[in-house]
Amino acid sequence: ASIRGAREITFAAIAATVAILAIFVPVIFMEGVIGRYFFQFGVTISVAVAISLLGALTLTPMLSSQLMKKNRGSIIDKPFYAFKAWYEKALSMALNHTRAVLVAAFLIFGISLFLGVIVKKEFAPSQDEGVLMVNVQLMPGSSLKATDKAMHQIEKIVTSRPEVKNYFSNISAGSGFMFVSLYDKKERPADPASGKRLKQQQVADILRKEFRNVKGIRNATLRDPSAINVGAGRRGYPVEFIVTGPEWEKLSVYASALAKEMAASGLMTDADTDYRTGMSEMKVIPDRKKAFDRGLSIDAIGAAVGSVYGGVTAGQFTRGGKRYDITVQYRPEERENIEGIKKLKLRNSRGEMINLADVAQFKEEKTLVSITRQDRERAVRVYANVATGSSQGEAIEFTQKKAKEVIPEGYTIKASGSTQGFSDTFKSLAIALLLGIIIAYMVLASQFNSLVHPVTVLMALPFSVTGALIALFITGNTINIYSAIGIILLMGIVKKNSILLVDFTIHAREQGMDTRDAILYACPLRLRPIIMTSVATIAAAIPPALALGPGAESRIPMSVVIIGGVIVSTIFTLFVVPLFYSLFSVFENKEHFNEVKQVIEVFK
Repeated sequence: ASIRGAREITFAAIAATVAILAIFVPVIFMEGVIGRYFFQFGVTISVAVAISLLGALTLTPMLSSQLMKKNRGSIIDKPFYAFKAWYEKALSMALNHTRAVLVAAFLIFGISLFLGVIVKKEFAPSQDEGVLMVNVQLMPGSSLKATDKAMHQIEKIVTSRPEVKNYFSNISAGSGFMFVSLYDKKERPADPASGKRLKQQQVADILRKEFRNVKGIRNATLRDPSAINVGAGRRGYPVEFIVTGPEWEKLSVYASALAKEMAASGLMTDADTDYRTGMSEMKVIPDRKKAFDRGLSIDAIGAAVGSVYGGVTAGQFTRGGKRYDITVQYRPEERENIEGIKKLKLRNSRGEMINLADVAQFKEEKTLVSITRQDRERAVRVYANVATGSSQGEAIEFTQKKAKEVIPEGYTIKASGSTQGFSDTFKSLAIALLLGIIIAYMVLASQFNSLVHPVTVLMALPFSVTGALIALFITGNTINIYSAIGIILLMGIVKKNSILLVDFTIHAREQGMDTRDAILYACPLRLRPIIMTSVATIAAAIPPALALGPGAESRIPMSVVIIGGVIVSTIFTLFVVPLFYSLFSVFENKEHFNEVKQVIEVFK
């Protein structure tokens, strides 16, 4: 029985494995950020599936021959046989109305595609790992003392929250950073106002509102450290665009206007630009004629100004076995006063002392902290966090729409960071799915020696997408990089059921049955293994779908997609695939079946 059973499923097992590999191997070669995440996934699944085929055709039959005893039945036999009898009747009735059932099935699939518009989209879901990062920005030019005062107020607000376990902060002149650690979700104290345990995002919203009351700060943003970093060398924001154009002054105006629209939308928080002005700059402009008349060179003026403000190393001394530099420069209070630099005396070539004010002009003005560029053009980065209750997809769509109204011709806006990753995710997913389906068709065509049967097998794929979208909509999850992994996984899983049905129907026809009798014989015969594999797959996906442990938010979408896709595709596969086979059987090569029947008769 073990040998016979192994031979019976060999072709179906090989066909299913190769068809699965046809989906996952292209994933390995995907490029960009999405490729880095899918590479390990594609390699792992491909190797695991290939090894499982070897075990299914060798180890499993061997163990079955040694360990299995006479089957005395089980408690699920009666319910299963009742379901099998119902399935035979339902399939027979469906075969009597093939076209109507298929039209209804594909109508349901078409309607379900509208859920793809309704379901929210984002690059990656926010995870509650109990960690927040706070970035505080004061006005450019703010002193270290002013920054320290503002950070003390921020610290008081943070420590007033019962969810905060500990924190770490550091400051520099004009900016501060804080790393906040929350209690674990299960250990987190209840919020005094609501009496409920708040999620990380909810705590962030409360802190963000209270930070607005702190005087002296330009803005205070909170970011999720668990977010996937797509930016080059810096942690980006979920919504991030680069605005470029010819005129620097107008560029800042347009970028600021767009940031205001983003903040007013309610879809985003912490909207801002990286255009920073307000830093005081003193320009010393030498008068070359006056300097020449008084015997001073421009180099001498520059060296003198640089030494008293930037400092110059005049020597070294040793103390406690360590060597220290001796730096000479103006005192801090003298450097802050414009009169101090005007009184600077310079020695000319004749040994005379000349005031700097006699040979130079002084101009104090506000300037930029830094100048950014993109593709050799001056650029301003506009960014924001996604507000609670909205999605990254909605925020990006709104920003792109408003950019067309705010930014005139001649100026461009480009996606950057996580926004670019969001766009690349769906493009790469579409390419991977299309390429996988084409390769799967080619592989199945070579295995079945037919151009018709692969189409029948692939009819299971649309309904797996239907199930995935329905599951995401019901559970309130989003389409993101993790649910995309689940959809690709579905593309490989659901084909196994249709391969079993088609393969055994073909074998039944080769034994001399007509198409209808072959379908009614083979499909109920393969019902049990189909149900078994589907239930096993769903059972494996349930634990990660229960959202247990930190960072579970990244596992939920993939598990939900698999559960919904397997359930819906299994139900539809049991009817759509046989009906589609019966409809397309007229295009088969009749000579092939006649030759096979003759060979079988000879061996009988």
